[in-house]
Amino acid sequence: MEAKLVNLQKELDGSANEKEQFLHKQQELLGEIEVLQREKDETKRKFSEIVLAFEKMSAKSAAPILTEMKDEEAIRILTSLKPELLAAILEKMVPEDAAKYTSMMTN
Repeated sequence: MEAKLVNLQKELDGSANEKEQFLHKQQELLGEIEVLQREKDETKRKFSEIVLAFEKMSAKSAAPILTEMKDEEAIRILTSLKPELLAAILEKMVPEDAAKYTSMMTN
């Protein structure tokens, strides 16, 4: 009977220790989530500033910059611009580039 109690106490202690480890891991993960959320917010803020900079540029200045960027980055910026500015920028691109970006934006 006493051996059974000792075994049960060991199991209970092991469960308590395991629970403590899970709680510690949970706190670590919550900290990581907080850091990632701050980084995400900072990235969004920086991207908004980039879009704002493009909105202040002339279409003639913006078009060649966008064509030199990676397609994914250019598309992300183009799809964030107001339609009037987007049209003006596409108009200043060579037809092949404008067609490529238009096609990419519709997919």
